[in-house]
Amino acid sequence: MISAALNIEQENKETKLQQANAQHTDMKFIVLFALAAWTTCEPLLTPKMLLTTKVKQLVTAFLSDEQLSRAIDIAALDIHNGKLVDEVMTDLHSYFTDSLDDTQHRVINNAYENMSKDLGEEGAQNVFERAKKIVSYAVSPAVEIVRVEGVTPDLSYLSMARQLTPNFVRTVAALVKDTLTPAEWNSARTHFGPMLQMLDNDVQQSWNPLPVTIP
Repeated sequence: MISAALNIEQENKETKLQQANAQHTDMKFIVLFALAAWTTCEPLLTPKMLLTTKVKQLVTAFLSDEQLSRAIDIAALDIHNGKLVDEVMTDLHSYFTDSLDDTQHRVINNAYENMSKDLGEEGAQNVFERAKKIVSYAVSPAVEIVRVEGVTPDLSYLSMARQLTPNFVRTVAALVKDTLTPAEWNSARTHFGPMLQMLDNDVQQSWNPLPVTIP
């Protein structure tokens, strides 16, 4: 009887131990599954996707995804090849002249015509020339950083994305604003603001960085 009782007690202990081990194993699988689900749901951006998203949020959403992607490639390659900011801007201008669709050209032409009504043809052209010079001056240090860091396309995109912050955009816009007269600034902001949200330098942009993966 005593031996039988001891055997039953031992079997009960083994059963409880097996149940505890099974529960522990189940818990490990639950934890692993939860971690896998979390990492799968967390959005991962490539450097170019990150840069594209930041351009749309901080600079302009006027371009199509294809146009913006190609413009980024042109800028990155020009910087890698040692071109100056003015040369990069010239190449981008040539690309946009050829690639923008009729609706986009019409929007830009209407904005320029309205600004010319405000400032005169010569005055509007002068605004563009001065704004181009100050933008070139303002972004040159950032471009040099990209030139050093961008040894591969993805590193170029990542470096450009790092430089493109809300504060950087506000600083460039503020320099343009200080270069123009109040009338010039108000006209440019009124007519080109819908295309270039960076002209709204008073807005407090927010940016929540997402994980980035480099292939």
